[in-house]
Amino acid sequence: MTFAIGKRSVGDGTPCFIVYEAGPTHDGLDTAIDLARLAAEAGADAVKFQILDPDRLVADRKQPFSYDVLVDRASGRTQTVSEPLYDILRRRSMPQEHWRKLKQYCDGLGLAFFATVGFPDEVEFLREIGCHSVKIASADINHYPLITFAAQRLPSIQIDTGNATIGEVEAAVDVIRAQAAITS
Repeated sequence: MTFAIGKRSVGDGTPCFIVYEAGPTHDGLDTAIDLARLAAEAGADAVKFQILDPDRLVADRKQPFSYDVLVDRASGRTQTVSEPLYDILRRRSMPQEHWRKLKQYCDGLGLAFFATVGFPDEVEFLREIGCHSVKIASADINHYPLITFAAQRLPSIQIDTGNATIGEVEAAVDVIRAQAAITS
């Protein structure tokens, strides 16, 4: 079985489909565009980002998060930095206008664009801007209303299985297949 993501066929007998996982590693439109450009230069077929809305995702805006930052590449020395998780996610969120511009930029590079989403309105937005695929995060493997909504609106869904059990993966696939049977 084969299907298309963007202009590329994916599936049996087709070359490996390479996705550049940008996720939430950008800090705005300019760095997101840089990541897309690097993906294209590296020969990727697609780039995947993550649409984030910290106002929906983080209840405690002061919740601390600590991470290590490389200070000296030669020695490998790192420094621990702490800041609110909300602030980290805020830097990685973008307004819809920027997502549209990024999608157009990727189209110009011949690069398929898709994103991980967590809410139905984000699925709908990706459909509106012409995405051919959407990714459901592993934390949402049991979020059947979101999976159903995505399956009704986009031709391709990718499910991150993370720590899911095989039963949870099978159940999510059954939800998608049920929607495919309804629409075919």
